[in-house]
Amino acid sequence: MQTLQIFDPAMCCSTGVCGPEVDTKLVHFAADLDWLKSQGVIVQRHNLSQNPAAFVENEAVRTALTEKGESALPLLLVNGKIAATGRYPERSELAAWFELKAIIPNENGEPTDNVELPKPQATACDSGCSCQATGTSGKRSWVIGAIVLVATGVLVARAVIKSGGASSQTTTPVFAELATAPTPAGESGPATNSAVAAQAAETSVGTSIGALADLNTVAAKTDAVFIFLPGKKGASGNNPSTPMKGAVRIVESKGLKCGLFTLKAGSHDYDQIAVQMSVPGVLAMVKGHGMSAVSGDITEEKLVQGFVAASQVGGCGPSAGAGCCPK
Repeated sequence: MQTLQIFDPAMCCSTGVCGPEVDTKLVHFAADLDWLKSQGVIVQRHNLSQNPAAFVENEAVRTALTEKGESALPLLLVNGKIAATGRYPERSELAAWFELKAIIPNENGEPTDNVELPKPQATACDSGCSCQATGTSGKRSWVIGAIVLVATGVLVARAVIKSGGASSQTTTPVFAELATAPTPAGESGPATNSAVAAQAAETSVGTSIGALADLNTVAAKTDAVFIFLPGKKGASGNNPSTPMKGAVRIVESKGLKCGLFTLKAGSHDYDQIAVQMSVPGVLAMVKGHGMSAVSGDITEEKLVQGFVAASQVGGCGPSAGAGCCPK
């Protein structure tokens, strides 16, 4: 799988296509990224004002900021290696990085491959936005300076955690759990869910669990997991064991530990999730972050994309708010 990571300077929104004065270069760059995604490239984008932790956690980005400061941004990584700093590349250059044939927008600026240009959001700024007319430069410099100052502290903290020096429950990352009320005694879950559970196919991948909370015990030393949710007997779709194992190999090639599990049909968590996604399906979950559902034609590529989506959800855990993960 090929990946492109973009580390943007502080902007009002994730793409910069917002505010009273929109940079047309950002508009076209956003369209170019949509085109890259359509070609199978995994694209991750981090905004300095919204996700500064990502800048600290990536060694190459942290080093570039320490050496060059704000001039290093935007910074682009191709498969983990720096490809460009201080500028947004044209589509032709992006295509060359991934050995793709570029489809260039025509002379009127309209893309020729049915990728629509993002629409500027003129009212997207608020009092906390970095696109305000005043104080922007000072805020960016302050954020970058803070990143450089805390970088060493972050590395030390990680070393302590790895050595077992920090074992408090309040700081240990956990897998997301469903925030649900228990089913009243003598009552079953919703009728639709019960029907699914009663007819669930007897198939599983990896280790079977009865609740997502079990992962914090059986997968305590695992960074990410793929959880299979079986469907009704006779439902279309093959056992996704092969693509799930392939996705695990890709995740683990990045230095992470990944596991395979099956959520038992008929369990309380299964009932809740089955009405929010098509089953059979797979949940991609990342410890300390969130979850992403993959269903339909389950492929290795879709599972890896689900892993990336789950890793971008911040702080989804037992106390996560509404909208963080399936409720």
